[in-house]
Amino acid sequence: MSSIGNSNASHAVFSTGALIATGQDSVTDLCVEAVRRHLVTQAIIVTDTGVSTLASVSASIAMVGREIEVVRTIILPETTRATLSWAREIRDALRTVNGSICVAIGGGAVLDAAKTAVAALDQPWLLDNAVWRSSSGLLPTVRNRERGIGSPMLLAVSTRPGTAAQLAPRITLAISAGESQHMATGEGLIPDYVAVNSELWAGIGIRAVLEALCEILFRALGPYLVTQRCSEDQRVLLTSLIDDIVLAGWSTIQSRGNLTPADRFRIDELSMASLDPRRTSGWTPSTHPWWCIQNSLASSLSLPKRTLTLGGFRAVLAIRTRTVDPLRSRFRSALVHPLKPDVDVEEVALDFLNATYAEIGFAQQSLSSDTIDKVIDETFRMWGPVMVAGGWGDTSAVKKFLEEDLCRILPQPGRLA
Repeated sequence: MSSIGNSNASHAVFSTGALIATGQDSVTDLCVEAVRRHLVTQAIIVTDTGVSTLASVSASIAMVGREIEVVRTIILPETTRATLSWAREIRDALRTVNGSICVAIGGGAVLDAAKTAVAALDQPWLLDNAVWRSSSGLLPTVRNRERGIGSPMLLAVSTRPGTAAQLAPRITLAISAGESQHMATGEGLIPDYVAVNSELWAGIGIRAVLEALCEILFRALGPYLVTQRCSEDQRVLLTSLIDDIVLAGWSTIQSRGNLTPADRFRIDELSMASLDPRRTSGWTPSTHPWWCIQNSLASSLSLPKRTLTLGGFRAVLAIRTRTVDPLRSRFRSALVHPLKPDVDVEEVALDFLNATYAEIGFAQQSLSSDTIDKVIDETFRMWGPVMVAGGWGDTSAVKKFLEEDLCRILPQPGRLA
C-alpha cells in the first residue's frame, strides 16, 4: 500500500497495491494522482440513494468534478446487497468512456458492485449468471487486471465505518435481490485508489458505530478461532489489534457516540488494519463458519449482515468459554483449538460484545423452524467445505446453535439510533 495524506497510522501500513489517501482532501488528492499517473480524463460516479444527497458526499462528487470531467452519475437503490445487475450497469457505462475512472462512493454494496464491474471489463465471466448460480458459494479466483495508461481505474470512497470493501481483495454479490451472496476473491478486485475520509460518516448514530466495531472485531478474531496455523508474531499482531479495537469500542460507549474526528479516523484505521495480510498469511482455514451462516441468515431475514454480527459472534464466543453440557461436547471440541489454550483475547472481546449487547438491547425473537432449516440447507450447500474445515460440519450442532444461541440476535427497534 502506498499512501498520501495525513495518516500516521501504525497498524495500516501494509501492501495491497492500492494508493491510499486520508483526510478531507483525499478524493481531490487521488483524482490528481489518477490524472498524473494514468492520464484519466473522464469520470463515472457511482453512489446510492441513501448517501447521494448528503452534503459530505455532494462535496466529494464536486471534488471529482473540479479535477476530471464527470460524464455520468449512477445512483443505485439503497440496499445492503450488491447485485449482478448493478455491476452490469456500471460495466456498460465504463465501456462507453475512454481514459475513465469509476469513483464509487458508498457502503460495501456500492463498492463491491463497482469492483466487480471494473474487473469484469477484461474478465467477462464475472458477470455470467451461470457462474454465479454455481452450487458453491466461492467463485473462481479473479486474476489481476490491466492497470496501465488508458485502462479504467477505480477509486473507492467508503461512507460507512467498518466496511472491508474499499481495500479487501474480494467481493460478495447476489444474483438478484433476496438471494444469498456468493464470494469472489483475487487481486483484480483491489481498487486502484482508496480515499479514507472519516467525516463522510460523522453523522451516523452510536448503534451503527458499535455495529461497525463488532464487524471489525469479527474480521480480526474470527479466522484466528479456526486456523490450524498461527505464528507467535501473528499472535502478537492479533493481540495488539484486538486490544485497540476493544479500546475504541469502550470509548464509543462511554462517549455515547460523540466521537471526535480523531476517534473516527482511528476506527477507519482499525478497519484497514483488520485487513492486513500479514496477520493471516498461511492460515488454513481462514474463514470462520459464522460468516457462512450469517450470509444465509441475512438473506432469509432481509437484514444487513452487520446487524447480525454482534449477536452472532457474541454467541460464538460464549459457546467457547462457558461450561459444556454433554450434548454440546462434540461441537465444542471442534470449536476450541488445542494449540491455543489461553482465552485472554477471547475474553477481552466477549466482555466488550456483552457490554455492547446490553447497550443496544436485543429482543427475544427465536428463529422459525422453516428459517433454520433453510439457513442450514443453504449454508452447507454453498459453503460445506468451509463449515467442515472450521469445525462446524455437524449439522445437528449448527441447528442447536441456531435454535438456542441465536434466540436474541435482533436489536430492539428504536433502542439506539
